[in-house]
Amino acid sequence: MFDPETEARFKRIEDVQTVTAELQHRFELRTEEWRRETEERILTIEEWTQEIQSWTRNIQRWMEGTQNWREEAQNSMNALATSLAELSEVVRQFLKSRTNGSQN
Repeated sequence: MFDPETEARFKRIEDVQTVTAELQHRFELRTEEWRRETEERILTIEEWTQEIQSWTRNIQRWMEGTQNWREEAQNSMNALATSLAELSEVVRQFLKSRTNGSQN
């Protein structure tokens, strides 16, 4: 129908179109693969974030418990110091009364 040179041009155009379509198809497949990989990574990061948040909450609870324990220990130490001071005063008065009584 066309002269051989024109037919050869059409053939080259068809070949370029075939190659272009194949490259576009491969690009679309790779783009879809990248999209899936990105979604998987996002899900993994979200899981890690949730785990880190859980660990953070557990650490905060532990620290609050530790703070409560420290406050209770300090209160106990204060009560013990007060009791020892009172006991010391009682012993001092007892010894003083014995000393005063033995002098009489």
